[in-house]
Amino acid sequence: MRFAYCACVLASYQNSWPSIDVDKLLAYIQSCRSYDGGFGWSILSESHAGLTYCALGCLKLISDHMKIDLDEYLADKDKLIYFLVSK
Repeated sequence: MRFAYCACVLASYQNSWPSIDVDKLLAYIQSCRSYDGGFGWSILSESHAGLTYCALGCLKLISDHMKIDLDEYLADKDKLIYFLVSK
């Protein structure tokens, strides 16, 4: 997730989004979502606040560039907010 965030930041700075397969990246981010609303390293992994920050950063950068609706990718915001506040 951290490498994905780094790639998104670099693509945003250099405006070189064609070098990233955004659809696969969005699918990866969604697959790393945990039961408690946070994001982990991989599928079914434990949520981590730093990785959740990276996932949200990726989603924000992609949404700024691609004009996607973040609500589609953050379906259960209440769980995410509870996870972040409890950290």
